[in-house]
Formats: sequence, structure tokens, C-alpha cells
Amino acid sequence: MREAFQRIATEFGTAKEEPLSGHPLARYIREDAATQVRDALPARYQPFLVHGSPGVGNWAEIPWIAVFDPAITESATRGYYVVYLFSADLHRVYLSLNQGTTIVRQEFGAGYVDELRRRAALMRGRLSEHRDRFSDAAIDLASDAYLPRGYEAGHALGQAYDTSSLPSDDELAADLASTMSLYLFLRSRGGVLPLEDAGDEAAEEHTETIIERRRYRLHRSVERDSSAGRKAKKVHGYVCQGCGFNFEAVY
Repeated sequence: MREAFQRIATEFGTAKEEPLSGHPLARYIREDAATQVRDALPARYQPFLVHGSPGVGNWAEIPWIAVFDPAITESATRGYYVVYLFSADLHRVYLSLNQGTTIVRQEFGAGYVDELRRRAALMRGRLSEHRDRFSDAAIDLASDAYLPRGYEAGHALGQAYDTSSLPSDDELAADLASTMSLYLFLRSRGGVLPLEDAGDEAAEEHTETIIERRRYRLHRSVERDSSAGRKAKKVHGYVCQGCGFNFEAVY
């Protein structure tokens, strides 16, 4: 991963002055850099999705490489996931437990930053015992564009690296493995859903306004996707992660 991060930090600024389509660095971020991150994942996470993005249609303000649990999300636009985010000035790369910005922005409009911060605080609260390993300090992506601002607000915790003095591959891999564990812990502890909403399908009836009800319905459609169970079984198998019961062996 160290090699990939160094190349992106060195070449991305110049590459943005050239067309994105067919650019070798864009292909490198999507393919080779993403593969380096995938290869660094512990074996249990190999079924997860790893996507690298230099931008879509045009160069992104900041490049990123993300790891998605398909049971949670398959896209950087929604849900929560583990991601490497480069600052716009390319001086830093952050390993971040973060959230999709696009769907929240569509749902909450101008209040999307506050909502992302609220959810990030909830995520941190559910992983409070791990603060000695990772920092919950704010990240600085050196950009006022709406996506970087959203990523800054959506950051729950993680690790910052100076691209001029990146740690060894072994250290990067160890940090990634620990963050992936937090990713699974977070899912088992309710993700970004308030606990009272996570199991109460009738909660919509208690909202006070039409706007709140609309937000709640959209929230449920995103976070409680009916296909999530099938995706979880495909990735994680049929052994209960809570009690160890093997449904496949018994039934």
C-alpha cells in the first residue's frame, strides 16, 4: 500500500491537468491501488468490496480507496465503510471509518453536515473503548467542496499519515486490520441507527412532521435494505456471529 499511496500523492496533482478518460493514473487507482489494499486485508475480509476512485467523468477533488461490507453498503454514497482519503493538497492520507455523503445530503439538504457529525458522534460512542488505538480528531481534507466537507463531517475515527513519511507496509496493514475489526463491531452495535429505531418498525408513527416522516422512510430504505440479509449470508456465511450456531450444518 505504501507504494500506491506514494504514487497517488506524487502524481495526482499533475494528472488532474489532463483528461481523466483513459489516464494511466486513474486506471492505477481503480485497479492496482485497490488491489494493494485488498491484498493487505486479513483473509476474513477478502469477500468485501474494494473500490478506488480518481473521479467519475471528471477528476475528483480528492481520490479515495474504500472497503465495503456488502451487507452494509456497496457504494461510497451511502451507509458507512472504511476508506483511505487523500487531502486535496496531497500532503496527507487518512484511514477513516466514514460515511456516505450523497444520500445524507439529498435527505437533509443544507443540514447534511450537521447530520453527518451527529452520526459520526454516535459511531464514536459505540466504539469508545478503542480510542486509545485510533484518533477521533477532526480530519482536514484541504477543500471546501461539498464531498470533502461531508467526508470531514462523517469521519468517526481513524489514522492520519503524512504522505512524505508514510509508515511501512506492515504498519499500514496492521492499522487497516484493526479498523476493519471496528467496522464489524460497529455493525453489531447498531451502525448509525439510534438503538430505539433499529428494532422498532413502528417508530415512523412517532415522528412529528411530514418532513420527518419522509426522512425516516428514506432512512429505512437505505439502512434496512431488504437484500441486506442475503448479502450478509453470502459474505459471512451461515454461522451466527453472536452464539456460533451453524445453521447450514443443522438445516
